[in-house]
Amino acid sequence: MNAVLVPIENLRDGDFSKLPDKDATILIYCWTGRRAEDAAIILVEHGYKNVYEFGGLVDWTGSVSGTDLK
Repeated sequence: MNAVLVPIENLRDGDFSKLPDKDATILIYCWTGRRAEDAAIILVEHGYKNVYEFGGLVDWTGSVSGTDLK
């Protein structure tokens, strides 16, 4: 599996070009959860069937690694 960054503005503009087909499993998260919720709604409204919204990383209790994360 690979993560793909898709800004919420792309989805609002109808640009789904970075996403897999509408039957693929899509896991969504953002920093606070607000944009993730909006993104999930947009995707479901456009026919994506397996959309799972995880909320925000600020509430995540597991480990996180990356150069930009604290």
